[in-house]
Amino acid sequence: MKNVDVRNMSKHDLGQFFECSHVSFNPKEKIIENCHKAIEYNLAGVYCNPYEVPIVKPIIEGSGLFLGMSLAFPRGIDLPDVKAYNAQKIQELGVTNIDFVINYRAAKEGNWDIIEEEVEKVRHAVPEAVLKMIVECCELNDEELGKVVQIGIKNKVNYIKSNTGQLKGPTFHQIKMMADMVRETDTLLKVSGVQSPKPQNAFIYLLAGARRIGSQNPFEMLDGIDELREAGIFNSGQPDER
Repeated sequence: MKNVDVRNMSKHDLGQFFECSHVSFNPKEKIIENCHKAIEYNLAGVYCNPYEVPIVKPIIEGSGLFLGMSLAFPRGIDLPDVKAYNAQKIQELGVTNIDFVINYRAAKEGNWDIIEEEVEKVRHAVPEAVLKMIVECCELNDEELGKVVQIGIKNKVNYIKSNTGQLKGPTFHQIKMMADMVRETDTLLKVSGVQSPKPQNAFIYLLAGARRIGSQNPFEMLDGIDELREAGIFNSGQPDER
């Protein structure tokens, strides 16, 4: 998945780089609508809250979309043992992709043992899950960000995820920094909290090396990217080396 050329992909194929998230309160009808759209747009998966699993799971079952959920959202201040326990409990619901927020206050204070402990315990609790470590990069400086990414790689998380999407979004500098750090590893980069203009920024992040974009409205991004490429923007016959 790392060495792919996204520039000339069809919108259908590009959908595999996007995930739809229901982390805010949405009416049941909107959740159902978005699940069907996620299938139509060929997304990678759908995130929901535990209460919404009975709504989401029957719709996406058999579609190829994964069921995802977030832990310690959005502040990441749960104790490491609580994060590990909750990871096991939501996995019992049929969740295969788990995003967990690190304790970025501990990171700001240089308490790296806390970060090490929670990442190690969550990874050990759900060894078969696709684990995505949310670092909330907008709250960290380069040194802190580099440290937490290294911890994630060391503990074999599947993705480093830039943000919760609840605060500020990532900068291109931060995306490039994280993409460079994971490039020669088995860890991938996921971006959330994409700022406007969202289609342009989302596609630029993919070009920079991100391999998943999480959003509450990925459909708008995919439609916008398709329009830009139809206008000749972002298209290239040159291979993508990333």
